[in-house]
Amino acid sequence: MKRVRILTTVHFANPGACLFTQALEQNLAGSLPDAEIRTLDYVPRNWLYYEKIRGYKPHRHIPLFNLQRHQVAEKFYRESTHLEKPTPIMPFGYENMVDFLIKQGYDALVVGMVIWDITDQRQIPKFPNIYWLSERLPAMKIAYAASGHRTQMELYQQHQPQIQRLLSSYSLIGVRDQITWEMVQEAKLSRDVPVVRSPDPTILYQVPKTNVRDLLERHSIDPERPILGMLFYGKPEFSEKVSRFYKQRGFQTVAFSMYNPYADVNIGHLITPEQWADCFNHLSFCVTDRFHGSIFCLKANIPFISIEPYAPRTQQNSKVFSILSDFDRTDCYLDVYSPDFSIDAALEQREDLRARWPQVSGPQVATKMDKIQAIGRDFHHAIQQLLD
Repeated sequence: MKRVRILTTVHFANPGACLFTQALEQNLAGSLPDAEIRTLDYVPRNWLYYEKIRGYKPHRHIPLFNLQRHQVAEKFYRESTHLEKPTPIMPFGYENMVDFLIKQGYDALVVGMVIWDITDQRQIPKFPNIYWLSERLPAMKIAYAASGHRTQMELYQQHQPQIQRLLSSYSLIGVRDQITWEMVQEAKLSRDVPVVRSPDPTILYQVPKTNVRDLLERHSIDPERPILGMLFYGKPEFSEKVSRFYKQRGFQTVAFSMYNPYADVNIGHLITPEQWADCFNHLSFCVTDRFHGSIFCLKANIPFISIEPYAPRTQQNSKVFSILSDFDRTDCYLDVYSPDFSIDAALEQREDLRARWPQVSGPQVATKMDKIQAIGRDFHHAIQQLLD
């Protein structure tokens, strides 16, 4: 039996990240039914400390909000994913980690998600980290929907020779956004490694039917009336205007991830990742700054606005803009950092988007989703051929 292990960013209180891991496991298991698929219970120390601090920080409105979100995510990883058991003790340092993985004798290692950022941000692991799998590893190396969208190209250029050496030892490289594809091309690999744009594994995720409708009703949300999903962090003036704009049009407002003081209801600390995914099916409209928030709006085929979560170095660095471009839906994009940005004007303009969704945009999204899911299945076929 082939032993396949996944290295990605586990232990984050982020429903999209949780579902990435679950979807990746499920997708690989479907392609490799005779393989043992596990996720290595690993997160770099600086990322782990950063998430722990966030998880234990009291919230001013709901004191245990952050802790409850953290506990829900931890329970999900324990019960809904296949973490390596017994949990291995990962050594500190790149070369020590490589030596550890060599000793395990895995047949294949799969890395994915936002793992290839080369940046000076404090919480991001410095290059090289173990997600840049070493050429010393005898296991087959595969990248699945890898991203380095926050990369500072001046730092990338400093490491280009080592990047070339590392990536040239991979068997298959799938990246989820255009800028990462260009990073790999810029590396000028020394051997003919297939490099493709592979969609995020959640594109193929089968959203389960949950009791989230009952949860909404218990919090006085009427599923028969329009519901606005508020899925973005901070931006108090923006939040207040978004909430007021849609409430004036008869919407109920629900924040179902990060806390938002302007929402009618906050349930982000109460719902599981599966419920989070199903929640999109009950929305009439959504405003999100989350990459996976945009994906699940597209999967539910509901009208939405994707706002830029932070000022990207270039538009190419925006993971939100990248996924919208893949679906030809840049009309859903909102750059709040543009010098001439006006939230009032932007919301009025998006009313036309909401109006034409059922007849125009929705059918286009459905067609595009079929095509991108087919690309995802082709990528899995390539993995299957490698490991057969």
